[in-house]
Amino acid sequence: MERRGGACFKYPIVHGKGHQSLEILFKKYQRVSRGVRSKLDKAGSYDELKKTYESVLSRCFDGDVLLSSELLFSFNLEEVKIFRSYLEMQGVDDFKVVVYLRHPASYYLSLVQQKVKAAYKIPSPLSFKAGYGKKLSNWLAVFGEDVCVRRFDRSLMAGGNVLQDFSVLLSDFFNADVSLAGGSVNESVSAEGMVVLQEFRKYFFLDQEDRFSKKSNMLLKKIQNLESEFPGSKPVLKSVYSRSVSNLNMDYLSILSDFNLLMSSEVDSGAWATMEGGDEVNFSGNVKDLLQDFDEDHYKFLLHKIAYDLI
Repeated sequence: MERRGGACFKYPIVHGKGHQSLEILFKKYQRVSRGVRSKLDKAGSYDELKKTYESVLSRCFDGDVLLSSELLFSFNLEEVKIFRSYLEMQGVDDFKVVVYLRHPASYYLSLVQQKVKAAYKIPSPLSFKAGYGKKLSNWLAVFGEDVCVRRFDRSLMAGGNVLQDFSVLLSDFFNADVSLAGGSVNESVSAEGMVVLQEFRKYFFLDQEDRFSKKSNMLLKKIQNLESEFPGSKPVLKSVYSRSVSNLNMDYLSILSDFNLLMSSEVDSGAWATMEGGDEVNFSGNVKDLLQDFDEDHYKFLLHKIAYDLI
C-alpha cells in the first residue's frame, strides 16, 4: 500500500489474503471465529500459528502499519486491552481506530448472505440483535477519542468506495496525501442465488451447520460467475422485516444518530417507528420469504445452468 511521496504502509500477511487470522494473537482458541478455525486444521496447531504470526508481525513496527479485519470488532473488552498493550509494547504511541457500521437492517441482510454460504438455518429478523453497542463501547473505553466511527454505505462514503473513504481518513491522520490502491471483490450473490445456496445446504449439508464445505464453496463461485454475466435481483429486505430489525436494535440506531450517521430520510421516513398495532409477523426460516424482489425465472436459470454444466 503506497503513500504518495515514497512512504509505504506495511500490511503484514502470514496466511490468507488479509488480516482475518490476526485475532488469534489476542483470543483464546475457544473464541476464534469459524472461518479462522477451519484454516487452523490445515495450517497447523493454534499455538504454532500464533507464534509464526507474532514473529512476522513484530518485525513490521518500524514505520506505519495498517491492521484491518472485521473480526477485530468482535473483541471483548479484555481482548481490546490486550490488543492495545501489544501495540504499545511494539513502540506504537499514535493510534487511529476506524470502525465502519452498517444500518442494522443492512447488517442483518449481509449476515444472512454470509450464513447461507455455510449453513441452512439463518437468524430470524423477529429476534435479531446486532450487539454492536457493546462492541463499540469496548473500543471507545480503551482508545477513546482515537476511535473514528463511519457509516458503511456507499452513498455516504467519499467517492462511493470504502478504499477512497479510508484514504481520506488516513490523509487527515498522517497529514499526507494518501491513496490506497486496489479493487473491491464482490462476494455477494443475488436474491435468487441466496435461495439456491440455502436449499443446497438444506438438502445436502443439514448435519453440517456452520461448516464450510468444498462443494458449497464451488457452488457459490459458480453462481457468482454466472451472475457476473447474467445478474439477478439485488437482495432487499421486505419492509416489515426491516422495521422489525430496526425496532429490535434501537440502541444501535441511537449510536448511528449520536455519531450523525443516520440520513435525514431514514429519520423522516420512520426508520425508528414501532410496528403498527395490527401487524402480525411470522418468519418461516426461508431466505425467499425475507426478500422483497425475487425473480422466479432467474432462479430456474441458475438451477438449470448448474445442472446443464454437470451433464
